[in-house]
Formats: sequence, C-alpha cells, structure tokens
Amino acid sequence: MQQLESIEYKYANNMIELREAYQLISESIRLFVFEITDITTQNYSLSEIKKLDIPELYELIKEYYEPEFASKSIGDFKSSINKARRVINEWN
Repeated sequence: MQQLESIEYKYANNMIELREAYQLISESIRLFVFEITDITTQNYSLSEIKKLDIPELYELIKEYYEPEFASKSIGDFKSSINKARRVINEWN
C-alpha cells in the first residue's frame, strides 16, 4: 500500500508521467501477488496471467496494458490505483 501511495503522490505532483505511473502500479501489484502466492507474475505476459485463473489480477493488468504500452498513454489513473488498492485489501 505504501508503494501505491508513493506512486499516487509522484503522479499527482508531476514527478512521473501517466505511462510510468501505470508501469509502477503494474509492478507493485505483480510483486504483491508474487509475495502472497509465490507465482512469478512479474515475468508473465497478459495471456499468461489469464491462464492463472485469477480474474482480479487479469482485469487489473489488462487495464494497465494500454496506458503502459500505447504510443500515447490514456487512462483513468485515480480509478486504476483505487482498484489496485481494493484488490490488495481483499487479498490481505
């Protein structure tokens, strides 16, 4: 949760761009999943994550893919980071 707070702070204060914010959220949620499941999701593609049958993780990462990799990042950062928080809280 501290990582997410840090990402949100940096984005809100124009210290990072939207693309980097989404990359950092994705990295944080993947590391969290690794810590609680021992599955190395930080190395998985979206299609590999889908095969894990963890719908919450798949939906989050799917949402982050376009802002992370599109030539022009567009996304609802506030909504995305709040979804990540909700999923982490539910899994804890």
